[in-house]
Parts: sequence; C-alpha cells; structure tokens
Amino acid sequence: MCETVFSTIKRTLGDAVSARTWYGEFRELVLMCMVHNIKQSLKPRNQAISGDSPQPRKAIQ
Repeated sequence: MCETVFSTIKRTLGDAVSARTWYGEFRELVLMCMVHNIKQSLKPRNQAISGDSPQPRKAIQ
C-alpha cells in the first residue's frame, strides 16, 4: 500500500526535493504528504474507493 502512495506522490508532485539541509528535506516531504492527503480527502467517496472511475459500482443482486 505504501509503495502505491509513494508512486502517486512522485507522479503528481514530482520526485525531486530542492532543500539542502536535512530539516528542510524533511519539512518538504511532510508538506508533500500533507498535500497528497488533502487531495485524497477532497475526492468524492466513490472515486477514493474505486480509483479514478466516476461511475459508482453496481450492486450485485
């Protein structure tokens, strides 16, 4: 699961860190994770569960 999150963050926010100090790098990574979490929380519920498909899943009868 974490590999998927790492891949998503790198794909959407970039894979480079521009800070030079350890503290700056850490702060930049934390902010990237916060942005990812905010983006995930703003997605509609059915998209967050099933991926990027906008149609809700059909109920099995």
